Amino acid sequence: MPLPIIQARIFTLMFSSLFLGVHLTTTTICLWSLLFRNPSRGQSIHHGFLAITLIMACIGSLDVSVDAVTNVRVWTSGNIKLFTDETQWMNLTKNIDISLQLLIGDAVLTYRCWIVYERKWLAIVPSITIWLGSLSVTILLMVRSVAFVGSSGINSPSLVPITAAQQALTVGLNTVTSSIILFKIWRVSRDIRAYVMGQDRLVYAMRVLAESGALYAMTAAICLFTILARSTAVYLTADCLVQITGICFNLIIIRFDRNLASKSQIETEFNSRVIPLSYLTPSNRGATNGPRSVQRMEIEVTQGTEVDGSSFTEETKSSVLKIQPLGV
Repeated sequence: MPLPIIQARIFTLMFSSLFLGVHLTTTTICLWSLLFRNPSRGQSIHHGFLAITLIMACIGSLDVSVDAVTNVRVWTSGNIKLFTDETQWMNLTKNIDISLQLLIGDAVLTYRCWIVYERKWLAIVPSITIWLGSLSVTILLMVRSVAFVGSSGINSPSLVPITAAQQALTVGLNTVTSSIILFKIWRVSRDIRAYVMGQDRLVYAMRVLAESGALYAMTAAICLFTILARSTAVYLTADCLVQITGICFNLIIIRFDRNLASKSQIETEFNSRVIPLSYLTPSNRGATNGPRSVQRMEIEVTQGTEVDGSSFTEETKSSVLKIQPLGV
């Protein structure tokens, strides 16, 4: 049974508002990490990630606000065609919001891949190619939306191929780029396995990137399915995708920050251990006639770790991976 347009737009406003709440919550935590926690640990503020965090939050807020305005105008005027008229400024703005959020999310993922591969452009040639294709499709979608004629809205036969191509490129870029990043981290983890005890940080990085990438790709794939099915549920999935894109970006920063904080605490506790030696009394020297006071001593033990660079092969040295720029 197809979902009527009225119910679809009501559900869209409700669920997108819920996801916006999660988006803004993660944005607040992310800003705290970028502006306060990182400087307190001696790290500089990543102004690029700070700007992207704010831009994504603004786009998500604007999308829900425009959706609310559209619903109010429809219910006050009784003109249901406002939901499907793509030439209306509300629907044009929503198309721009969705497209811009996807472009930003894909660009950030490509940037992380570039950082992981030590700023080697050859590693991100596939990602850049797909991103440029997505940009071209976005421009074509805006042109077609302005000249739109019909009553089917975004499910119009003239727009479905474009929106489907846009979502397919997003799913493809996310899958390809995430796989390239995970392969690099896995290869570095394998190369240093014989020299480094404990690789929790690399494993954690793989898990964070895989989980966030899977959530993003799965949501985009669901949106693509609703587009191909020409269902009115596309309004719901597309608006939720706007918020989930920002949520995935924020979660990577937050989870890396929490991991660094817990690692720092563990290292601090480990390096400041104090071993009391009051139990080292000379009990085997025989008993004395009277009580004897024993002076209590404490020895503070610290441990440092130094890696012998001569033990690494040239291939391993070239595989050094910096996790820090991924999102912290």
